[in-house]
Amino acid sequence: YLNLLIANNVVLVPSFVEDGTPVAVQNRVRTILGGAFPGRTIRFVHAIPLNWNGGGPHCATLSEPRSR
Repeated sequence: YLNLLIANNVVLVPSFVEDGTPVAVQNRVRTILGGAFPGRTIRFVHAIPLNWNGGGPHCATLSEPRSR
């Protein structure tokens, strides 16, 4: 859950519910992150496809090219 991406009004967090993690665990993560990032929407994204291709939401955005 730490490979997250903090953006303007949202925090994108990897989700593992689709792969067997109990929903209660994800709800606890939502509560913790909601307290850490008040005013931002906590949004979960399916992480396994990202993980197979090099990482979660945070890792996937590290190599953004410089805009001109």
